[in-house]
Amino acid sequence: MKRTVFYVIIAIVVAIALYFGARAIITKNSSSSGTAQTDYIDLGDKDTELTYKPVDATKMDLGLKAYPGATVQSGDNFTGEVNFNGDKVSVITYSSQDSLDKIVAFYKTEFGSSAQVKKIQYDNSDIYVIKGSDENAAIAEIYKEDSLIYIKIIKK
Repeated sequence: MKRTVFYVIIAIVVAIALYFGARAIITKNSSSSGTAQTDYIDLGDKDTELTYKPVDATKMDLGLKAYPGATVQSGDNFTGEVNFNGDKVSVITYSSQDSLDKIVAFYKTEFGSSAQVKKIQYDNSDIYVIKGSDENAAIAEIYKEDSLIYIKIIKK
C-alpha cells in the first residue's frame, strides 16, 4: 500500500513541479545505511529511475529554515539525496505536532511576498507546496499523515 501511495505521490509531485517550473520528490522507503538505492517506476510514459542516498540532515543546508521544534525524519520519510532521471535533489523531512495551517503560514512568511502556494488533494488529504520566485531555491511541501504534519524541504 505504501509503495502504491509513493508512486501516486511521485506523479502528483511531478505535476506540481511542472506547474511551478521546478522539480520535487516526495517519499521513498529506504534504509539509513548511507548507500544509494535504485528503484524503477512507471509514470505512464516510460520507466523512470529513482536513486536515493540517505544523508545526515546536519550536513545539509537547503537554504530554508526548519520549522521551530520540528523533528528530522528518516526511513519511510527520508532525508537525503535523490537522483530522479538525472536530476539531483536534496530532501530534508521534518515532522511536527503543530497544526497544518500554522506550519503553512510559517513557510508562507519564510518565502515572503513572492510565496506561491499550490494546494492539491490526494486520498482526502491536503498537500501544500510552497515556493518563492527563485526557481533555484528550495520548496516546502507540507502534508498530514496520521497524527503528524510532515514538512519536506526540497532543493535541486
